[in-house]
Amino acid sequence: MRKKPHRSNLTFTTTLAVLLLSCPNPAVEERELDYPISESHPADGQVLYATPASIDWNAFSGAFDYEIELDADGDFSTDAENVGPLAGSAYVPATPVTAGTTAWWRVRARIGVGEWTAWSAAHSFTISDSAPAPVSPPNASDLVNDPTPTFVWSATSDGAALSYELRYRYGYEPTDTLGATVALVGTTWTPETDFILNARYYWHVRGIDSDGNPGPWSEMFYVRLLFE
Repeated sequence: MRKKPHRSNLTFTTTLAVLLLSCPNPAVEERELDYPISESHPADGQVLYATPASIDWNAFSGAFDYEIELDADGDFSTDAENVGPLAGSAYVPATPVTAGTTAWWRVRARIGVGEWTAWSAAHSFTISDSAPAPVSPPNASDLVNDPTPTFVWSATSDGAALSYELRYRYGYEPTDTLGATVALVGTTWTPETDFILNARYYWHVRGIDSDGNPGPWSEMFYVRLLFE
């Protein structure tokens, strides 16, 4: 009887290896799943007076960890900084953002061995260095027989201020300590009780952002309240 030709184990193993190499390995394939950021703090485009204690975003379902990319101009080129892995959907900035500049960030989630979502859309926040400007009473003006003058100032130009603080002092020098600090929502304030007449009042204002951070104080104005 004629024997059938024997196929060696070596030939079979080689064929199997070629087939395996020609197929993508799903364990290391990068899946370009979109990662929409629906909630974040700071909100995209938010203006603050201080670097937030942390950057937070909505978690991605099934994520093992995260990576955040930080950039100063939003193009995420060679000067961008990558930080990760992050165990949760939050990042504590290592250094404060310089006042008057904008910071950009985006994130992605690891969803398997070597598998990542696509980068999220870029988000930004700005650290403001703007102060409100005193308007009225004009600096160094005299008001006669008006013990409850109305103080007016302009809003900050970049929208950083959600509310304001007005501080006034009365005496002969701006450093005199008699006075008070008033928390306000709008850009005007009229004292509820009479001010002392024949006295000089120094006043300035500053903005408070949505996180409760104070901004820089405005220029100091003064007004003389006279009695005749």
